[in-house]
Order: sequence, then structure tokens, then C-alpha cells
Amino acid sequence: MSSATRPVVRRDLPVNPAPEGPTSPVSRYLPSAHAILCSARARLTDPARWLHGHEHEAVDAHGRRCLAWAPEAARWDLYGALQAAEGTIPATDEALRLLARAAKLPCVDLLAVAEWADEPERTHAEILAVLDAAIEAAAAGPVDAGRAAARRAV
Repeated sequence: MSSATRPVVRRDLPVNPAPEGPTSPVSRYLPSAHAILCSARARLTDPARWLHGHEHEAVDAHGRRCLAWAPEAARWDLYGALQAAEGTIPATDEALRLLARAAKLPCVDLLAVAEWADEPERTHAEILAVLDAAIEAAAAGPVDAGRAAARRAV
């Protein structure tokens, strides 16, 4: 390979860049799991905006199905409130993991969290308590997340 076609290697950059963190230039523009959970909590704080036992993630003021992140969305279920935060897939996955742990679910996946939240006996207070526990765990960071969620779980 001639020097004209050889790729340029920058020696001033680290070989293994540090993972994205709170001070990362990229992470300033992407919602974290904590931000997603706080956004979902804000949407669901008013019981009138909580959509429970419904087949859709979000509905408008007239009860018609709409996209969770649409401006006309007026009510959300738990998963719809997470979708409306428009997070990245890794951050949303982390939010779901924290919610599943806070709800003491045996498996960590979207379906388990959605089914738990839509159970007929589920109350608005339980949804908020699990969101609060997950928010606390997200704020605690990855090391203490499990202990914080276990302390606050319903």
C-alpha cells in the first residue's frame, strides 16, 4: 500500500475512547434513562392523563389512538409515556430495565413492563411509586441502581 492510499491515523486520539457519560459532548443532546423516566413521570403525574388497561400507548383528547410523541397526545400508558420522551434505544432500554427492577419483575423486557403496568388491579399510585424508584436508581448511577430501586420499590 502506497503512502498516498494509506489511511491517516491520528495519534492524538485515544485508542479506546471513554464511554458516553454526563460530560460527553454527544450525551448533552440525547436524553438519558433518568431524563426519560422523569419525562414519563411528568406526563403521568395527573391521573387524568394516565391511560390504563387500554390497547393503545397514547390517545388524543377525544380518545382516538395517536402516536405517543404526537402533539395531540393527551393520555399515555406507561410505555407510551416512555416513548413520548423520544430517547435513544440504549437509554430507553436502561429506563425499562430500571422500571422492571423497581417493579420486581422476574424478567426485564418491554412486554413484561407493559403487561405489569396494564394489569387491571394496577393503580396510578403504584405506577408513580415504581417510576420514582426507577428515577432514584437512575440518579444513583449504575453501581447503586439496584439497591436504590429495591429500597423504593412498591
